[in-house]
Amino acid sequence: MSRYLREVVEKRKQHYIKLLMDSGVFNIKDQSLHHYTLTQLEKEYERISDMKKVPD
Repeated sequence: MSRYLREVVEKRKQHYIKLLMDSGVFNIKDQSLHHYTLTQLEKEYERISDMKKVPD
């Protein structure tokens, strides 16, 4: 069970890392994202998404 959970968490982390890199805010060479927890990645993505919603 723990192996399955670990795999799911890792897949979600990779998903959020890709979204953050695709947003253009983070550099592809920025390896710091790989050190973030899943919760940190989710919050960072939410923060960036909220920034994009704010009109100029």
